Amino acid sequence: MTRMTRRRLLTGVGAGLVAALALSGCSSQSAAPEPKSVAAGTLPGEHVHGISRDPGSAKVNLATHEGLFVLQPDASWLQVGPTVDFMSFAITGPGTFFASGHPGEGVDLPAPVGLMKSTDAGLTWSVQSLGGQSDFHALAASSKGVMGFDGALKVTSDGKTWAQGGLTAEPRCLASAPDGSQVLATTAQGVLSSTDGGGTWAPLASAPPLVLTAWADSKTVVGLTTDGGIAVSADAGLSWKTSPGQLTSGQAMSVDRDKAGALEILVVTDKGVLQSRDDGPTFTALKSCRRFHDPAGVFGTGGVLPAFFIVSSLLLDTTATSGRKAVVGPEEPGRRTHEGGFHHDGWIWQRNGFARLAWDG
Repeated sequence: MTRMTRRRLLTGVGAGLVAALALSGCSSQSAAPEPKSVAAGTLPGEHVHGISRDPGSAKVNLATHEGLFVLQPDASWLQVGPTVDFMSFAITGPGTFFASGHPGEGVDLPAPVGLMKSTDAGLTWSVQSLGGQSDFHALAASSKGVMGFDGALKVTSDGKTWAQGGLTAEPRCLASAPDGSQVLATTAQGVLSSTDGGGTWAPLASAPPLVLTAWADSKTVVGLTTDGGIAVSADAGLSWKTSPGQLTSGQAMSVDRDKAGALEILVVTDKGVLQSRDDGPTFTALKSCRRFHDPAGVFGTGGVLPAFFIVSSLLLDTTATSGRKAVVGPEEPGRRTHEGGFHHDGWIWQRNGFARLAWDG
């Protein structure tokens, strides 16, 4: 058998394996109810109470009145998990979500659900506490615990036992730094700050009037101003840089950094989900589940690679020829030659064989 013939046979095996995996996935889904899908360009619910990227998968999640939806590669939205009317939502780690709200019809959860938690990216949920009692309309979560407002501020470090917080003004939004070192509340009285886990609060005099706010890290916090602008602070709210107002509405927002350190701001408006990659001056519609940028157009729309290459890369030897130039060399999975941050490893053709490529999404 010639080397070329062997390559072709292995390639066929790889394609067949992909097809088999696809068929297997379809058959396993047939026993479960068909999840709701919403076309690209349309919000999956009449109102959104939370948006965030899962730091594990980098997928964008929307918590809506109709359930939890995840952005797909074609920019459509696919429901995951049971139908819940989400009133608040927070992500603390890979696949680890906290939420509150009301169960949909036929869903075996108390009403209201109290505080519930998912450790599988929203596929299943378990009630931690306050089931049938609390409906948190504002929720903040960090490595130190959770706080929620259901008419009064409640704070927990273990999800089970609760203490009374010191916030008296009703928050439009609660947002905690990932390490729990500081929490901000947007209220009718202005932005309030707590550095003791919600026990005491004080006005954040330096902050502009904010409707929504979110943290990227322990120092970087971003807010949506009451006039539709974006305010960014790199020193935990001591000083702010504000962009001119351009967002006519704001339902939810999130902010995080990619592997390259670039800031991504996501804002849900009445028109859809908007993304800014320049700290707020410009926004465009979020059309891909991935953050990978390919300005040269080397990889096609969104930098999405055929699944065939991923499987075949495990079968073919490294002397294969033909294909496209790789972004990342085989020994440097963190090096970038195109703009964008990377999380997940994939494979792509290059002239001297397969090379590793990493991308967000």
